[in-house]
Amino acid sequence: MPEGRLLRRDIRDLGDTLGRTLVRQEGEELLQAVERVRLAVRDDRAAAAALLAAAEPDRARRLARAFTTYFHLANVA
Repeated sequence: MPEGRLLRRDIRDLGDTLGRTLVRQEGEELLQAVERVRLAVRDDRAAAAALLAAAEPDRARRLARAFTTYFHLANVA
């Protein structure tokens, strides 16, 4: 298997593990919010900005931590 495919698989696996951890520690609602933002960033950045701007400060902090953790994991991979 080419190295790039292995890396993508590893990152996907780490993302799945992070998702399960978020649900266990923060609840399904946070994971759903992360997924909404992730999809919006990919498809409509203005919508993503609106979602983030509308988030309560505590929710925004949790979202930022979730994305920060994901990017740290991806960099480790």
